[in-house]
Amino acid sequence: VWFMKKSLLIVGILFSHTVHAFTLLTWNVAEYSDHNPERLQRLLSFIRERSPEVVLLQEVEKQTLVLLEKSSSRFTGYRILQRQDFSGLPEGGLVALVKNDWSLMDSRYERFPSDMDRGELIFTLNNVCGIPHTFITVHLESLDPLFWRGRAFRDQQVQKLKTQSERESGWVLAGDLNLVLKWDADQFFPNNWVDAWLSLHSGEPGLTWDPDNNDMAYWGGGFILPGYRLDRVLFKSEQLTPLKVERLGIGVKPPLSDHYGLLVEFGCREIP
Repeated sequence: VWFMKKSLLIVGILFSHTVHAFTLLTWNVAEYSDHNPERLQRLLSFIRERSPEVVLLQEVEKQTLVLLEKSSSRFTGYRILQRQDFSGLPEGGLVALVKNDWSLMDSRYERFPSDMDRGELIFTLNNVCGIPHTFITVHLESLDPLFWRGRAFRDQQVQKLKTQSERESGWVLAGDLNLVLKWDADQFFPNNWVDAWLSLHSGEPGLTWDPDNNDMAYWGGGFILPGYRLDRVLFKSEQLTPLKVERLGIGVKPPLSDHYGLLVEFGCREIP
C-alpha cells in the first residue's frame, strides 16, 4: 500500500505542470444578419453539448436571448452576463455565460470609439489557476465601404484594450477581432499577449470566416472577399497554458453561423 501511494504521488508531481483549468468558447452567432430561430437553436444546442466553463457570444439580439431563456433547463448551470440597452438588447451584441460554480467578482460593459456601437464586456473570475483573471469579450469594428475608417476605429479599440491590460497580469481576450491584414491592428498587441491558435497551430491559416466552405459567409460578402481568421483568443498570463484549440462548426450543413466557433482548453502552468 505504501509503495502504491508513493508511486501515485510521484506520478502526480510529474504531471502537475499542466492540470486542466477550464475551457473557453467564443462564437459570433450572426444574429445581426440572420434571426432564424431554428439555426440559433441548433447553434446553442451545439454549444451546450460541449459544456465549456466560459462562453463568449457576439452579434446577439433578442432571438438568442429568448432561446437562452427557453433553454434555461439546459443552461441552468450558467449565469448570463450582459448589459441591456434602452431597447432591451445586449449592448454591443455581447453576452457571456459563466458556470455557476465559478467565483465571479464583477461584470461591466464599456463603450468603444465606434461607428457601430461597439464595446467590451468585462468580468473577473476570482480563482483561475490561483489568481483572479479578467476576461474581455469584444466585437471590434467591422469592414465597411470606407475601409480606412473602420480600420482607424479598430486601431483605437485595440489601443484601449492594450492600455487596460497594462495595469495587471491575468487577462483573457476573445471574440470577433476583425483583424484582417498584416498591417492591421495586430501590430498594436504587445508581445506578452499570446494568440492561443498560433501557439498550437503556427503556420496553419485557422480561418474562422471561410466563404469557400461556408455558405453563410459566402453570401454575406465572401463572394468578393477571401477568408480571414477574424475570431481569436488571446491571453496575457503566466499561469495559463493552452492545451487544445479547435474550430467548431466546420462542415455542418446548413451552417450554424457565418463564423466558426473557437474552443480553447486551458491548463494551469506550474510557477516555480
